[in-house]
Amino acid sequence: MKINRKATGAVLLILLMGIGVTLMSCQKKEAGVTVSVQENDGPFVPYTEMVTILVPIIQQNGTNAPKGETLEDNFVTRFYTEKLNIKFKSAWTVDETSANEKLNAAVASNELPDMFNTNVETLGRLIKAGQVQPLDEVYEKYASPRLRDIVESQEGRGLLPGFVDNKHYALPIVADGFPVMMFFRKDWLDKLGLKVPATIDEMLIVARAFRDNDPDGNGINDTIAFALDRDFGQIRAGINALGNPLGAYTGIWIPDGSGGLVYGGIQPAIKELLTLMRQMYAEGLFDKEFAIKDVNKAAQDIAADKVGIYSGPFWAPLFPLMMSVQNNPSADWVVSPLMANKDGKRIVQTSIPISGLFVVRAGYPHPDALIKAMNLWAEMFHGEYAEDFNQLVATEKYIDIMGVWQNYNLPYFFQHPDKNIYLSDNVIEALKKNDESICFNQESRRTYEAIINGGLEGWGQNKVFGEGGTIQILKAYKDFVPDEFLGAPTTTMTLRTATLEKLENEAYFSVIMGEPVDTTFNKFVNDWKSQGGDQITKEVNDWYKSVRQ
Repeated sequence: MKINRKATGAVLLILLMGIGVTLMSCQKKEAGVTVSVQENDGPFVPYTEMVTILVPIIQQNGTNAPKGETLEDNFVTRFYTEKLNIKFKSAWTVDETSANEKLNAAVASNELPDMFNTNVETLGRLIKAGQVQPLDEVYEKYASPRLRDIVESQEGRGLLPGFVDNKHYALPIVADGFPVMMFFRKDWLDKLGLKVPATIDEMLIVARAFRDNDPDGNGINDTIAFALDRDFGQIRAGINALGNPLGAYTGIWIPDGSGGLVYGGIQPAIKELLTLMRQMYAEGLFDKEFAIKDVNKAAQDIAADKVGIYSGPFWAPLFPLMMSVQNNPSADWVVSPLMANKDGKRIVQTSIPISGLFVVRAGYPHPDALIKAMNLWAEMFHGEYAEDFNQLVATEKYIDIMGVWQNYNLPYFFQHPDKNIYLSDNVIEALKKNDESICFNQESRRTYEAIINGGLEGWGQNKVFGEGGTIQILKAYKDFVPDEFLGAPTTTMTLRTATLEKLENEAYFSVIMGEPVDTTFNKFVNDWKSQGGDQITKEVNDWYKSVRQ
């Protein structure tokens, strides 16, 4: 599969014009399977005969079909029949809590649906057992420009988990990422005459002021300058916010400078990071009990108006920061990108969030139907038909499912990874012009209305989607260090990851709380390597070599 970059709108128009051409069907042999194909075919050309596709149907929490419709037969699935002559039928219907168990049983018995969504671990088993088929040829022939833009986003890294023996066996469901950003109590900064810090040194000045100068005005020395929890702050957001400006990248695999990969969590820059955190802990800038607090306990400190600096993902204003405003209407937070490194760059680590992988079972004669279905959904949710569906779900019949109508899509819902950026830009334009008609869909309208109406919900939505909000900060990020390992867990990872993570956490906590930096960290690195890390590094690099050939 060639990774084709963004196509122009003119190309899309040509493809859409191809819908009306006369069709002729034929068959050909492909990898031992008889595959039905059509001459004069294209990304949106309907089949001359009905194509039936067996898929798992997952009953999402809160998703109930409107009267007269089912999850198998509804206003979304009927559109596939109308436009493509595709009919989805249920291979099985389960609630979301049982979905993985049911799919694993089907994999074990080799009684698979025609198309389905799976995860990286299961995909590796499916490919090894020959249970799914390559998609290179049908993707190249049928993928629309909009679908390519979605699938090949983030430099096509989402395609790597399904790339084996020079073939692509899966199309990724790539979500928007969660790179960490900083949040500072704006009302505290204003009270103390401080500016939003741009570097680690400036951040330390702010943190010490929050510790010493009673910013909440209660006359008690009870403020927590920088919030952390036992997962190093909302699943490592805190440690990465401090580490990335120092060139330290925990929990991901990064280039070694010689064409291979190394584990970021054992590199020398981690020692500098732990030294900084050891200093901050000794100075009382962290909660002394952070190592035994889960994320909810740490959130209670924020709700209690005790915390001045927080690091987290783009949705942090909605949880936990909004809790402080709920309890203290005078509280306010300002969002900022990570602190700059010594060269003035704001470099942030990121992982490519793949929420699923679309596959087609080996032997199914219409693998192209997956691509066509994905093409059409991309137009239904983001493109040519989006406004029609947005208006439809606002009608009386569908208003109750307006917020979850995408869950009716088959074989599975996906969206553009930059959806939140589009949404934020649209809401900001509508706010500037005070014109709700600018909002391009129901989600945009609801967000706009929440911000206009104000209150707690309006505050949170504005901090995420409004001008100067977290989504706009995401747009400002230009320099990323991505996790380069996107394969299924290797053999040794499966056996040793829990042990190695325990070693890492214990070593990090020990240094932060005062143990000697050099001896503690060096012992951890040696133990990590000898207890499976070296073998994992070899396996990771074997995979990396296989996908980079």
